[in-house]
Amino acid sequence: MAGLLLKDWKLMMQQKNTLLMVGVIAVMVAIGGTDPGFVITYLTIIGVMYTMNTLSYDGADNGNAFLFTLPITRKEYVVEKYIFSILGGGAMCLYGVVLAYVISVAKGVLSVEYILMNIFAEFLLIIIILSFLLPIELKFGVEKARIIIVVVTLLLFAFGMAVAKVGNSMYLALAPMLSQIEERPELAALAALAAAVAVLGISCRISIGIMNKKEL
Repeated sequence: MAGLLLKDWKLMMQQKNTLLMVGVIAVMVAIGGTDPGFVITYLTIIGVMYTMNTLSYDGADNGNAFLFTLPITRKEYVVEKYIFSILGGGAMCLYGVVLAYVISVAKGVLSVEYILMNIFAEFLLIIIILSFLLPIELKFGVEKARIIIVVVTLLLFAFGMAVAKVGNSMYLALAPMLSQIEERPELAALAALAAAVAVLGISCRISIGIMNKKEL
């Protein structure tokens, strides 16, 4: 497992110039923006997407066929991808938090509670993105997966627009539950975390099944 993590880290370092540019853009966005949470979200998403790019590197030039001649199992390979992507997204999220904190202090608009809420939200975002994208990329490959992701995103956008049109009636129906969430936000946070971890576990099992059936 440690060897796989080191391999992916080396692959990531091949994109260090691009990541450096992303970091510079994030600084400019943080300075010019009004919402410190945006830069945290931006960097978190970039971190997850870039770490998942190691899948395309592994598949290039029949690399997977060589990789699995080494003493590793397909299950270990999949689990490592989840761990590495969480670490990558978490590292970029941490950079975003530090950046948002420094800029907020400089502007005199620091809200520690808001930043902490963003950290929790970004952790859930990492899990959601990873749980959705990794099985798709393992199943269809990176290029086809991008097309599928665009289609699904458009469908979700259309669904969101439809929900917005019936928003008032939905709000009235959900009002009792929303009031309970406002009274006990810590319970809602724990429930969201438990649901996210459950989804991650299901996604990991699906990915392992896909990888076990995949021809190299």
